Amino acid sequence: MAQPRDIAARVSVPRHRTLALHAVLARAYAIACFAAISVGCGRDASPAVGPDLTDPRRDTTTQTPTTGTPSRPASWSFTGPTTSPVPFNEPGWDVQIHSRDRDTWLTPQPVEAHHAADCGPHPGTHPVTRYEQMVFRCRDHLMTSIRADGYGVVVLTPDRMLDWTAGEAVLRFDVSTFRSSSRDWINVWLSPYNTQLPVPAGAVVPDLNGPPEDAVFVEMTANGNLCARVVRDFLISELPCDAWRDLAERVPPSATARTTVEIRLSRTHVRVALPQHDIVLADADFPAPLRFAQGVIQLAHYSYAPGKCDGCTGANTWHWDEVHAAPSVPFTIIRADRRHVDGTGGEVRFASPAPRNASLRFVAAGVAPEVSFDGGTRWTLAQPQRVSKEADPVRQYWMPVPQGTERVAIRPGAPIAWWPHRDVWIARDFALWAR
Repeated sequence: MAQPRDIAARVSVPRHRTLALHAVLARAYAIACFAAISVGCGRDASPAVGPDLTDPRRDTTTQTPTTGTPSRPASWSFTGPTTSPVPFNEPGWDVQIHSRDRDTWLTPQPVEAHHAADCGPHPGTHPVTRYEQMVFRCRDHLMTSIRADGYGVVVLTPDRMLDWTAGEAVLRFDVSTFRSSSRDWINVWLSPYNTQLPVPAGAVVPDLNGPPEDAVFVEMTANGNLCARVVRDFLISELPCDAWRDLAERVPPSATARTTVEIRLSRTHVRVALPQHDIVLADADFPAPLRFAQGVIQLAHYSYAPGKCDGCTGANTWHWDEVHAAPSVPFTIIRADRRHVDGTGGEVRFASPAPRNASLRFVAAGVAPEVSFDGGTRWTLAQPQRVSKEADPVRQYWMPVPQGTERVAIRPGAPIAWWPHRDVWIARDFALWAR
């Protein structure tokens, strides 16, 4: 019997037709149960074609880029000795973790993540019971693991934007191919700096605020292929893609091997491929040239009741490595010293002062928070990012910060829309961004 999302896809609009993200479509997609997938395994031994991805730096996560640095390649390898899973808290990376259900705002649903307590390989596992443990390093690569029976997502953002101003740009990353649930999937997002969202969502999710105003994203389909979509004025256009061919039949799933996914992008065209397997997943022109030429890179891992499908064995762990962006443009990310604020409010501190033209970026649920940049003398309502969908009680915030700011106070403001609980709220995953 066809799965709900399969049915929706079979009656989808023709190629290049723009899809409105209205409530009926979102609810229809919300019941989707994604089919099992694999996106390959092994390494790409073929020479690079197009922009040079060579970068002598093994890991840029410990470096703070300088605003105005010329476009050049960037690489992240996540290397370093680990005798046990190490929470990922590297400078230069923004980490967002969202879980919809109110009883998971402070404490997540527990999950058995891949790698044993001594970092032994899968099928070894170890328990994850805190948000800080959901993104971790083992055996020289990075993992994300989340279980959200209501809906949840982990989003990783490096301090580089892919830059196709002068022509084609390339984003490459290695990712595992094993999947324990058809309701656990990954997307890759590219969106303009000033309109990006901390936790973006496509049309297939029952939560959050939809996609950014403009974006290109690669979405995992029902049969595991990675298909490209383009967003313009919040509307998603599907691009030609072999969405119905089961990729797992061509590339066996593996939790211990990772495959290289390559995204080639210009203002007019996108190509998604697994180069070492000579598999092209998407190769299409955009309906109209992109209105942006640099994109914030976001690697997203989604979870939606991962045990709620036939043959599922629970939440998955995705293994990531060797992220390369060429050409790329740096910007600054300064994360806060604490993950969340709730109750009567509190203060977050940053490791360094806000640079010129900095913005405060975070997500809140339950209330519209107020913020103060001067220790509580003056308060102002936090400014939400412009979105197409108001998914009460969640809002995503993006607002200017005075240069030199090192502390931000947050307190509850008015409840959002129908939310009746002024004292039940959370603001989380704070960072200062600047370019």
